[in-house]
Amino acid sequence: MVRVAVVGCGLMGVKIAGELANHGHRVKMWDENEGVLRAVYDNLKRDKEELITEGLLPHGDFLGTVLCMSELDEAVKDAEFLFEAIVEDRQSKKELFRTISALCDPQCIIASNTLSMDVNDLSTAITDSGRFIGLRWLHPVYSISEVEVTLAHTTTTLTLNAMKQLCESMGKTLFMRSGLEPLILNDEQIENRKLVRRQQLGN
Repeated sequence: MVRVAVVGCGLMGVKIAGELANHGHRVKMWDENEGVLRAVYDNLKRDKEELITEGLLPHGDFLGTVLCMSELDEAVKDAEFLFEAIVEDRQSKKELFRTISALCDPQCIIASNTLSMDVNDLSTAITDSGRFIGLRWLHPVYSISEVEVTLAHTTTTLTLNAMKQLCESMGKTLFMRSGLEPLILNDEQIENRKLVRRQQLGN
């Protein structure tokens, strides 16, 4: 079990947290919007129901837990990995990274789920930016084996290897972004990956 924080409780944040919990990890979530934070458990319930219907949740529930925290420091202070999934706004992300850098453990690895932001720019807001990495989960996250990596100039090999170990333990494969455009799966590609996952689960 790994201690994880997910900051940002929108569509992607909830699915990232759900996938981490699905593989047995303890996830704490936080969002500055209290309404969005309150909706997390209902959104996770819908995700579980859909996964069960599709034959992608053999245990009927996640093996880990998701906890919603009202205070940012409570969400991040003991995290080993932190995944940022807030709105795609440069200033908002950098302000958040400055704050969480002061709140989380100095060894905590910090990842951004950014679709298009410059990770080198974002890394300047991180205290000890060697622990920062761009890590984009592909929608809809569950049953998608690929996770897209973008390294900042300062990202250390230790950070990359730790993230690789975490993701591979969940059946994920890291791949480096090729060029400036992110990989976005179409409906057919998503369904093909779901089929592969059902076959892996024996369904």
